[in-house]
Amino acid sequence: MEEQRMEFMKDNMWAFANAVSTVCVSDDESCEKIRLALEQMEPEKDMENFVRDYGTGNQIPDPPAF
Repeated sequence: MEEQRMEFMKDNMWAFANAVSTVCVSDDESCEKIRLALEQMEPEKDMENFVRDYGTGNQIPDPPAF
């Protein structure tokens, strides 16, 4: 009886360890994708592009009429 219990525990712990290992591999792959994307970042160029694309210009608009 005790041998069956120990074998049962061993099998379940083995399955748990495999599941955790799989999650860790998946997490590491996701983190690697983030690191690759961050390597492509160029802050100065990104700011210039943002200002060019979304800037409102250098003129102050008239205040709204009430």
